[in-house]
Amino acid sequence: MSEQKEKSPNVHCDMYGGVYFFAERERDDFILAQLVIAAICVLVTLAYLLIL
Repeated sequence: MSEQKEKSPNVHCDMYGGVYFFAERERDDFILAQLVIAAICVLVTLAYLLIL
């Protein structure tokens, strides 16, 4: 898993650059950050579709 840290293929939203910052600190924080960001992305996407 340490080899995939540079590529970060699991990052869904590129607009949140903080993912790479969490990746350099701790892996546990990186996993939690991915879950939180994924949830935020889903909420933002749903809100965007509802507005349109």
